[in-house]
Amino acid sequence: MVECDDGNNLDGDGCSADCKVESGYSCTRRTAQGLPDLCVDVVSPTAELHVAKGNLLQVQFSESVVYAFKGNFWEREKDRGKS
Repeated sequence: MVECDDGNNLDGDGCSADCKVESGYSCTRRTAQGLPDLCVDVVSPTAELHVAKGNLLQVQFSESVVYAFKGNFWEREKDRGKS
């Protein structure tokens, strides 16, 4: 049974090569509109905070993240292959 169809045969992008929704993803069916299904990561990365030498703080994430400064706070965006 086809659970999703994102138009490729790659694993690791939410819809597996055998058209199953991968763990940690949610897919929206769009084949009726002639579009590939859209799969998004629904599991947020975890973070660990460490005190390094000189009382510097080090944050370590469970996956790649990209930071963007907006207003008076830092907001996390998941890295989707951007460089």
